[in-house]
Amino acid sequence: QGGPGHSPGPLGVALHELGHALALGGLPAALVTSGLALSILYPRSTRRRVAAISLAGPALPAAIALLLATVALAIGVPLVATIACPLAAHALTVTLAGRDGRTVCRS
Repeated sequence: QGGPGHSPGPLGVALHELGHALALGGLPAALVTSGLALSILYPRSTRRRVAAISLAGPALPAAIALLLATVALAIGVPLVATIACPLAAHALTVTLAGRDGRTVCRS
């Protein structure tokens, strides 16, 4: 998927794709790879559902980052909060620069 907001690490990518998969909620789907890019293909759905599926990908790693940073700061370990930064950057894919953001805008 490349582009703004994607951490290069496999954890961020895995969480991002898991977010999409969880939002599918039982729709049949296929994970497709093209080089390093990943896509989840699924049948046509309502505009609202497509938007929700698109938002769920970046939302999962971003939410985990927020939780991790909050806990780290609450227990007084601010350095650990910086670990959350690459995951939080997934929120940027909801902009027009990211494929998920463009999909939401078209929905």
